[in-house]
Amino acid sequence: MNLKDKYLINNATWLKLKGYYIKGILLGFPFLSISFAFMAWAINDNIAWGKAVLFSGAIFYASSLLFWRFIFVRSKYTLLFANWGALTFIEICFIILSSACAFRFFGTIGVFVQSAFLLIAGVFLCRHYYIFFNKVWDSHKRHNETIVLDLKNGRYDFLNNFDMNEAKVKKTINQRLSNPAIMNIVAFISPVIVGSSLMLRGKPDIRIIIPWVLSIPFILGWLKVLVAVFYNFRKISYYEKKIGKPIINGLLD
Repeated sequence: MNLKDKYLINNATWLKLKGYYIKGILLGFPFLSISFAFMAWAINDNIAWGKAVLFSGAIFYASSLLFWRFIFVRSKYTLLFANWGALTFIEICFIILSSACAFRFFGTIGVFVQSAFLLIAGVFLCRHYYIFFNKVWDSHKRHNETIVLDLKNGRYDFLNNFDMNEAKVKKTINQRLSNPAIMNIVAFISPVIVGSSLMLRGKPDIRIIIPWVLSIPFILGWLKVLVAVFYNFRKISYYEKKIGKPIINGLLD
């Protein structure tokens, strides 16, 4: 008996899971790994930076292949590997690219200073976002617990996912550290910076500075997406302990 029939996963959910796995993991990871590896190698003309990308991608790829049964069946592992894992790999790639740029201009000390900054800012932002999403969850708690989740049968509506709309919460919290605010800054300065790069296209170092400068807001802004997925993973883990059994993808008919 295959996994679909054994765990009574409906057709629509199964097709979506297959799409996630085939396009996002089997095809997506190799494509992203090779693309980012070439970019990292080009920055410093040093294959070591490309190897760092490939090594990171290989870890996520191997883990996804090893735990493919859990990804298709267990809801929390679907979020952990198919969603959070892929998003985390993109974050790591940008950190490596940004570090390669810092190394080109300032050597090892530049990488150390930038890494320290990203670590401190990242911890602060992750804590901020986790508290934020706790408020978002509370604003949709009834919907998520009674419609998206079937706690009696241990099922999760993978087709619709949790409702994490932030509209109700945004009116009551400080938005200075929100992802949209950071992305708006990038959107505002990007045309100016890219336009300047075209005028200075004869100076290769300038062209490297531009993606380097833009990568920092992206790295910090992307943390909001990572924390959101991780928060949902923690919630499913919590409810599994509460009901005493695993939560499976797909509501029962």
